[in-house]
Order: sequence, then structure tokens, then C-alpha cells
Amino acid sequence: MNPKFEIYDYIIFLSAIPSFLCAFLPCIPALLVSCIKKYGIKNRIKFSVTSCIAAYGITTILILSIGMPFTLVNTYLVPRWAVMGNESLTSFFVSGASFFSQNLIIPVILVTSIVVPFRLANYWK
Repeated sequence: MNPKFEIYDYIIFLSAIPSFLCAFLPCIPALLVSCIKKYGIKNRIKFSVTSCIAAYGITTILILSIGMPFTLVNTYLVPRWAVMGNESLTSFFVSGASFFSQNLIIPVILVTSIVVPFRLANYWK
């Protein structure tokens, strides 16, 4: 018996492909930097993979160090504060977490994916 797929199944499947490809976006600046003759990079694939891993590592450390306090407060303290009736403090932390997720994550990813290959190219010979 074969299950019948609905239109939503196809939409979810087709949206998974671009999200998978977005994981490789930091490799594009690294490949472009490796093609610049000034740096004289010999093993371009190894350089691109190394700079992509470094960019992801730096991004993860920055996002966790900035976002973890908001996550912990929103998970454990905000529900308790809402029950106690402190709406101003609750709305401050909820809006702070939404500001963090909307306005800081994408620029951090873009900056690290561009800066890391240029900085690493100076040391890569």
C-alpha cells in the first residue's frame, strides 16, 4: 500500500533543498578568496573547507554567548514572571530574544563568512 502524498508534503520536501544549500553559503566567499591570485593559495578545496569550519565555529560561539542568556531566561524565568504579573519584565526579555533572533544572527553569519576567509588567507601559504 503506497501512501498518497498531499501538496504540503511536496512543499516541505522542496523547501528542504534550498535550506540544505544555505548551509554551504559560507563556502562561496572562501572559494572566491581562494581564487584571488594575490594570496597564492595552492589547495583551494582544503582552504575553503577549513575557512568554512572556522566561520561556523566562530558563529556558533558568538551566537551561543549572546543568545544563551535570553534562552535561559525565556525558558525558566519568564513564565514564572508572567504568572506573578510582571508583564513589563516579561515583554522586555521576549522582545529582546526576538530582536536577537531577527537582527543579529544573519549579520553575524554574513560577517564571519566574509571576514574569516580573508583573515585566514593571510596565514595560508
